[in-house]
Amino acid sequence: MESGAAFEFLLGHMPMGLMIWQLDSTQPVLRLVGANAAAERLIGFSIRDQVGRSMGELFPALPSERHQQYLDIAGSAETEGATITLPDTLGANGIMMSVRVIKMPERCMGVLFQDLAEQNAALAQREERFRTLLENSADAILLTSARGKHLFASESVKRILGFTAEQLIGRPEGLMVHPDDLPGAHATFLEMLQRPGGRLTRELRARHADGSWRNLEFVSANCLEMPSVRAIVNNFRDVTERKQVEAALQKSEEQLRHAQKMEAVGRLAGGVAHDFNNLLSVVLSYADILLDTESAVDAHPEIQEIRKAGMRAAELTHQLLAFSRQQVLEPQVLDLNERVEAIQGMIRRIIGEDIELRVVLSRDLWRTLVDPGQLEQVLMNLVVNARDAMLKGGSLTIETGNVFLDQAYADAHVGAASGPHVMLAISDTGVGMDRATQQRIFEPFFTTKKQGKGTGLGLATAFGIVKQSGGTIWVYSEPGKGTSFKVYLPKTESTAGKRSLDMLPPEAPRGTETILVVEDDPSVRQVTCTILTLHGYRCIEAASGAEALRLAAATPGIRLVLTDVVMPKMSGRELALQLLAKQPELKVLYVSGYTENSIIHHGVLDEGVEFLQKPIIPAALARKVRAVLDA
Repeated sequence: MESGAAFEFLLGHMPMGLMIWQLDSTQPVLRLVGANAAAERLIGFSIRDQVGRSMGELFPALPSERHQQYLDIAGSAETEGATITLPDTLGANGIMMSVRVIKMPERCMGVLFQDLAEQNAALAQREERFRTLLENSADAILLTSARGKHLFASESVKRILGFTAEQLIGRPEGLMVHPDDLPGAHATFLEMLQRPGGRLTRELRARHADGSWRNLEFVSANCLEMPSVRAIVNNFRDVTERKQVEAALQKSEEQLRHAQKMEAVGRLAGGVAHDFNNLLSVVLSYADILLDTESAVDAHPEIQEIRKAGMRAAELTHQLLAFSRQQVLEPQVLDLNERVEAIQGMIRRIIGEDIELRVVLSRDLWRTLVDPGQLEQVLMNLVVNARDAMLKGGSLTIETGNVFLDQAYADAHVGAASGPHVMLAISDTGVGMDRATQQRIFEPFFTTKKQGKGTGLGLATAFGIVKQSGGTIWVYSEPGKGTSFKVYLPKTESTAGKRSLDMLPPEAPRGTETILVVEDDPSVRQVTCTILTLHGYRCIEAASGAEALRLAAATPGIRLVLTDVVMPKMSGRELALQLLAKQPELKVLYVSGYTENSIIHHGVLDEGVEFLQKPIIPAALARKVRAVLDA
């Protein structure tokens, strides 16, 4: 089929009427150039045989202003279009029609027209199909007018927000958007009104029928034209759970980074404390040896000051070891209520008269396995911290209770374990802390106190002791509203704890036995042997495990091996096992500046292991050696 014939075919079968008019070159009239069959059907009379006649002759009822409008379009130099509704008196059928006028070349114009009733029926049919599609859509869809009123709500809206379509349609306040999100939602709505066919994505919070807020993601908001109204389609989905998961993941990542940072600082602190313990062993031991003579204190008060400074340094190293979880714990089955009551008088003296003390002890409290001395240190550190936060007085509450930490709590708090726990809470009405301070509160040497008022190790020590005891400590605080520290220690079913090595005799007994001292640090080895010799013992020195094996084989009568735990090539534990294989009756005393898994697991001494924490103090060493030999 040739192109001309094809064009004639399309014109003949198109449902819209088409008339083509040309502006007369000699006078201001439009003359008919051609028309299709649909034009005759809609106009009601034959016009295809009227080619050449003017518009005024064919349509005498056409108003003069409308006729002039057509003339202007045909004579315009630019291509323009106009939509016109013809009067019902036009033609024989009296049909209301929508007309589209198109400027064409050669001073021509095309007039496309269609029965307005047919057009409206087609639009209504499309609108009905659209509404059916909306109603059956799995997505939540809201149809909103340009004035913000809801016109339609799909069934999924009720599933997500709990409101029925009847409750939302025509509602004056519309979708109840969170006040913080309302300005952004309003701006987006106005933008969409100015962008027909546009698409935007945004997130906002809307109120559920139960009063809660739900996070919604509007995946599209398209402006469309309908026969009855101009509207915006809002297609959205509930992303509340996703936002909650994202927030929980972000919090977990922050806690993990914080835990990793604390672990790295702890390893550094433990290494520093180990080296300092060796140095302090030498300083304190020689200071005690010098002072262990008549009139030495009066003759050399400087030595006493050296010892005092050394003891303060030793306390700092103990705190660093506690933070880094390298203290040696000797736990016992304890009732926290009994421990709190035992030191309640001391607590009252520490906090002063301007702070009210409230003690709330739970009945039938579960028992926990913890080192009593370390537990008291945690409690006292938290009490002192609370006191310093209430410079103008206030209230301090110490509370115990049985708590079951669920898996949700364990997931939200890195390092926490689910299960039954005993809680110890210390709460104050002090100045409180902001979030940034809480993030660093357990870091060593971090303090908000003025210079010289604190070392920044109190809470770090408490953190390390609780963690090493298998528990969890968390802080809850708001500026101006006070602070609450909560310690959770695992419940134990055991009825008896390990024996306490704190009940050693106060005197420094002497002896005559032969002792093999194994220590890779020459200064520590020398001062250890000096102390033992002064207390009557015969001392044999070895700088390594291999040397100790040779000396033990060549020296009869060795009763005790005093060995460092961590040494190059052969550890103290490996040395002891080889010696005990040949001499089962041999006694072993381990000495170290920090814990090591060969004799200590999770900070707790293995059963039957004797251990002395550095720095070495002469009197403590003498008592411990005697106790091990006599055991």
